[in-house]
Amino acid sequence: IAAPSDLVLAKPRDMDDRIDWLISKGRFKEALKVVQATCVLFKHSYKSVGQEYMVHLRDKGQFEKCAELCGIILQEDAEAWQQEIVAFHNYQKLTVLCPVIPTKKPVLKPWAYELALAAFLAAHEFENFGKYIREWPPEIYGQQPVIMYLKRLLTEVKLNTADNIELLKCLGLLFEYQEDYVNSLYLYIKLSDPKAFQLIDRYNLFASLEGDDKILRLLTLNEE
Repeated sequence: IAAPSDLVLAKPRDMDDRIDWLISKGRFKEALKVVQATCVLFKHSYKSVGQEYMVHLRDKGQFEKCAELCGIILQEDAEAWQQEIVAFHNYQKLTVLCPVIPTKKPVLKPWAYELALAAFLAAHEFENFGKYIREWPPEIYGQQPVIMYLKRLLTEVKLNTADNIELLKCLGLLFEYQEDYVNSLYLYIKLSDPKAFQLIDRYNLFASLEGDDKILRLLTLNEE
């Protein structure tokens, strides 16, 4: 359309335009359905619309829904997962995302898992911290940063007996993952944990039992 002062190009609306309109109205579920039903799109994809939906859910404070969507949308895109971990961390909601964070296909960078584990400690969700320490493969994250954070918490925060014991057991396990079996053994002896006997036998730690107090504790534990 030509006018003395304007030139307007008119073209038929396509499905990309339809998706833009749905997104502008916050109708993301419909937009995703349109993407799935459309063979050719030039601007949008299922992933791009899904990620916009995830941003929308975070902004609305719907973190559980956003976490559920992550597994569907991000799949094996490690970089996108790491970006989402940072986003949840910035909202102080990273513990909500942890149940769906992948530990294989893809394996993320170690800092992503370390950040997630630290989030449980910061939120004082100690039972969940122990759960993921035991369930996540130890090779996917660095134990030392987690040990340092855990030691600082044990030193600076007054904990009840049950929480203190749980976290000390986690510390012993982290030492095991690091192959620091002597420090792990000393913790298990201190906690009167029968795992001390397994550790001594498995790694031949008899020479580490110097000192009457450790032997006495073991004898007492054996009687129990």
